[in-house]
Amino acid sequence: MASSLKAKEGTLRYLRSKVVAVVATICLDATPEAATVFYWINDVDEAGFCFYFLSRRNTRKFQNLLANPAVAIVVGTEFEPETVQMSGVAEIIDAGNSLDGLEELKKRLVKHPVQAALYAGAFFPKNPFAAIEGKEFSLYRVRPSWVRHMTVDKKTKHIEYVQILP
Repeated sequence: MASSLKAKEGTLRYLRSKVVAVVATICLDATPEAATVFYWINDVDEAGFCFYFLSRRNTRKFQNLLANPAVAIVVGTEFEPETVQMSGVAEIIDAGNSLDGLEELKKRLVKHPVQAALYAGAFFPKNPFAAIEGKEFSLYRVRPSWVRHMTVDKKTKHIEYVQILP
């Protein structure tokens, strides 16, 4: 199905309503690995948008992305008949570059009760974002090269796939 401005806006609205995604990478032994990440969407223009996420530097995901930056991403939950699937290349934003997006991410996280509790210390002894200096975490930017939005019509139960990119 052809992409339209209305479809793209609906996809962006859906993506902005969520904060957790699954990012799949390729391990050094060529096996797949998937992990949940907190994310935000920014840099929207006629060509698309950027998907930003964080990874701790002591994870397999970080090692995988150093060796092969190709990613597949899924945003959706088991309770909603809606999902956005995308793929692209993850570009690391090193500590010397701006981490301004972290402020936007923190503001979004506190609007969601579970994430707010998580990052207020309910599950961690202290807020892991409070002292980010680019040492423990890495920030990634993905400009998706392929995006598909799947929805289910609540009345007819018909599944619709809308290709947003390319």
